[in-house]
Amino acid sequence: MKYYIFNIKTNQVRVLDSFDDLIQWCACYNYVTSDGVVRNSLFENIAMNLNDKKVSYRWDSHLNDYIPYLEQREFIVLDENNRIIDIRLYKEEILNCSGISKTNTRKKLYKFRKGPVPNIFKPYKFGKYYRRPRTTRERKISADPDIQAFIRPKRRSQNLVNYWDDIPRHIDKCWKNKKIERQWMKNLK
Repeated sequence: MKYYIFNIKTNQVRVLDSFDDLIQWCACYNYVTSDGVVRNSLFENIAMNLNDKKVSYRWDSHLNDYIPYLEQREFIVLDENNRIIDIRLYKEEILNCSGISKTNTRKKLYKFRKGPVPNIFKPYKFGKYYRRPRTTRERKISADPDIQAFIRPKRRSQNLVNYWDDIPRHIDKCWKNKKIERQWMKNLK
């Protein structure tokens, strides 16, 4: 029997071929507390319908206290017949399963010299190419109708430079452009 795990937040579906695969997938969320008790973080994120919510807490700095709020649960588990399955009924099997942790699954996918190494990449840093002029606060101030009369025309919001209007930097790592005659000429260009 196939099982479908629907992620409500990302609208993605994961297909599992058997009940053992479902238990194994659920056991990936197992963790051990400092007391040595095995718990599963997935149990509080399983929804029984699309409107199922859980109570979470966030810190409010004005009140200096935690405030409760309702948060959408993340997963719905369905079988082939589109019946919703409550995996909390199989709690003992999931907690006793020696689930592969998320970090171990990444390591097992890689075989030495049999393809690219996973999770090794340099994220593209867009911020180096464009300068980031900090004019957001000035834009907000110039939008205020009380202050607008006192702002000179050059500093009004429509005349301020933003991230996309700015002139791009010229980043060149070629050694030919850095060729210099003397050491003291290094920073002249």
